[in-house]
Amino acid sequence: MFSCLLNIASAQNSSVGIFRANCDIGNPKMAGSAIYDQNDQSYILKGGGYNIWFERDVFHYLFNKIKGDFILTANFEFVGKGADPHRKTGWMVRETTDEKSPHISATLHGNGLTVLQWRVSAGTAMRDPQDEIFAPDGKFIYYNGNHTGTMQIWRMKPDGSGREQITFDKFNNWFPHISPDGKWIVIISFPSDVDPNSHPSHKRVMLRIMPVSGGEPKALAYLYGGQGTINVPSWSPDSKKIAFVSNSGKIKK
Repeated sequence: MFSCLLNIASAQNSSVGIFRANCDIGNPKMAGSAIYDQNDQSYILKGGGYNIWFERDVFHYLFNKIKGDFILTANFEFVGKGADPHRKTGWMVRETTDEKSPHISATLHGNGLTVLQWRVSAGTAMRDPQDEIFAPDGKFIYYNGNHTGTMQIWRMKPDGSGREQITFDKFNNWFPHISPDGKWIVIISFPSDVDPNSHPSHKRVMLRIMPVSGGEPKALAYLYGGQGTINVPSWSPDSKKIAFVSNSGKIKK
């Protein structure tokens, strides 16, 4: 990953181009490396690890120590065809080089997805803009979390207290969207054979609706989708319709 680092205690290893340090984060099975081509001012990073999405990170890191406000620009691309849709390259700002460090990253994924993701505190799961949404009245934050072994919908008060589980079934439920009138939640439900912490973009999923107070979700549509189906606020202002993206042909209702 081609990156920069905030508040690092000390630089590690030798300089590469404009970057003063590079090292492996975590303990990857394959040691990483970074080289700089002065002719075209490009960097090539190699590294091993696994999906930067859970409670700890394993990857190769090229970075500088920075304070204050800053602007970062770069062009990124993968070299060769990879097999893992969750491999990543991009910018990352970390608090430390500890594998569980809080950080925020803007990355290109192996499947073409580009997204902003972050870890709020050490050792917690990653979040992205789809994970959390305020209720219209501001009383609760709704989010998806894997606290029970499957991904379920939860809510909590804005100060983080009063965590409450909303869905309880066998499906992996993601991306809660609250209707403008505050009465309904629409979610995407992945089948149980999908990794609870994964939200792929081309799976047979259900678009489901349920009351904000809880209850059994009801299917609105069966479709081929997932990631990208309801990425943005999707309700109509009158709470009567919802927009979504399907990779299917004809939708089965």
